[in-house]
Amino acid sequence: MIRAFALAVGQLGDPKIRRIIMISLLATIIVYAVLCGGAAWLMFGTTLLNGLPLWESILDWGAIVLVPVVAWLLFPAVITGILGVFLEDVVKAVEARHYPDLPPGRDIPLAESLIGSVRLVLASVALNLLMLPLLLFPLVGQAAFVALNGYLISREYFELVGLRRQPTASVRTIRRAHLGSIWTMGILTALILLIPVVNILAPVLGVAAMTHRAHRLPQRPLLSA
Repeated sequence: MIRAFALAVGQLGDPKIRRIIMISLLATIIVYAVLCGGAAWLMFGTTLLNGLPLWESILDWGAIVLVPVVAWLLFPAVITGILGVFLEDVVKAVEARHYPDLPPGRDIPLAESLIGSVRLVLASVALNLLMLPLLLFPLVGQAAFVALNGYLISREYFELVGLRRQPTASVRTIRRAHLGSIWTMGILTALILLIPVVNILAPVLGVAAMTHRAHRLPQRPLLSA
């Protein structure tokens, strides 16, 4: 698994992957700008409670405390969802460099990529918000955050790689058969998402590493008939 990520890091200079990284950087700036704008609006733009200064202060201070926490929780889902339609290019770049003997894969239609991205965002946002009370218990909350997002990321990224070569039912069967190692790849990606600045690279590194893992499973099931 570590080797898969090492190979992913080694290919960051690939022109096709550099393009996705620039998109990731732009997407990250937009996401944080929207979140900061939302926080500023909650703190300074709301007037519903102007007649109740105590409650207005509570709302303002609540925004100061909660917005960074919610941003931390939702960032993995949002950035991964935004990049979802571009990440197939990362898979193609990794396969072209490291697995040139593979038969051509199926190009995933844009609509299918969009559905996958929206599904991931909605599931992650809903589950992370439900998990918010666990953050009152620091170690438990952080472990749950990483495990949950690792699972969602691993499922989406493995299917992104697998669906180029197998039907949906087969890909999900393969994923369940190798759940431990595939989930671990997602957990490592989720951990990278928690590191400021480096998290810009997380979706690209995660998909590239998952491509290596998918093609190095025992008996290479993605290529079986």
